[in-house]
Amino acid sequence: MAPTAAERQALQARREDLMDALAPGNPEAIAQEVRLLKAGFSSFGLDQASAQIQVAIYVEALEAFPVWAAKEARARFRDGRNETPWNARECPSSAQMAHECRAIISPAQDEIRPLADVLDAEIVPEANPDMQKRLSAVLQWEQEIRPAMKAKGEVKPKESPEEALERLKAKAAEPVVIGAELGKFLEAMKPKGKAA
Repeated sequence: MAPTAAERQALQARREDLMDALAPGNPEAIAQEVRLLKAGFSSFGLDQASAQIQVAIYVEALEAFPVWAAKEARARFRDGRNETPWNARECPSSAQMAHECRAIISPAQDEIRPLADVLDAEIVPEANPDMQKRLSAVLQWEQEIRPAMKAKGEVKPKESPEEALERLKAKAAEPVVIGAELGKFLEAMKPKGKAA
């Protein structure tokens, strides 16, 4: 069943909200979340250039996710609420952060799929009642009547190519019967004999 115009509008608005919420975040905002994550863990002997490289690696792993997902992943690791396995004595890796972000956004992605199925589905017009009757009759013939006739032996098996050729030859040898009207027409079309 196709949604009404109002239902379609509501579903479309919800899909747009979810798509906006899942849009990739600003790289600088994600970098800030990474810096806050790294600040919670010791980084002995790490100079500024190395720290920038590490942040860039995290940003590259997280750039497809919205900022709110990176922020929530950081908070989960900070509070021990993370779903991703992790050694709490070390800073979560970029891969662990990306895995946690995926887990965070999956409910929104799961909600988008059925919305897309409904909104992007092809709307099939209602069948013509006469056409529907014909289709029902054909279906009944194919599924019920023909199999029943075959079972009783009332349906002749298909003829072989040789049998078909013999039948056509016999038909060609039969005399052609012409109706009276056609006979008169053909007689009138014959050329008239020349006078002597």
